[in-house]
Amino acid sequence: MVVEGLSLFVPPGTSALVRERMAHLHREAAKWRLYEFDEREDRLKEIDFSDRGNIATRLVHWSDERAVRERFADSIANVCSLMGEVEIAVISARRLAFAVMGWNSRGRV
Repeated sequence: MVVEGLSLFVPPGTSALVRERMAHLHREAAKWRLYEFDEREDRLKEIDFSDRGNIATRLVHWSDERAVRERFADSIANVCSLMGEVEIAVISARRLAFAVMGWNSRGRV
């Protein structure tokens, strides 16, 4: 029995890892194909696994952590008095995250 190639069908939006792995397969050994199949829309999209290197990124505004902490010092002190030991992370110029023993509460202050 001779196998000409392999076609893989994955759910939409899940092909990135498979695409990275397939890019390292020996191209002359067989015909490799990757598809995303959307059952709801009955749609098949072929994925070019040789198209690599483009990653999803985003730019965020830089926030001066010290200035943010100073600006919200009263609110931070209030949360610390209620929760005791708390970790504080600056998310942006207007957002802080508080974590208490693994429990994380992200929100606007």
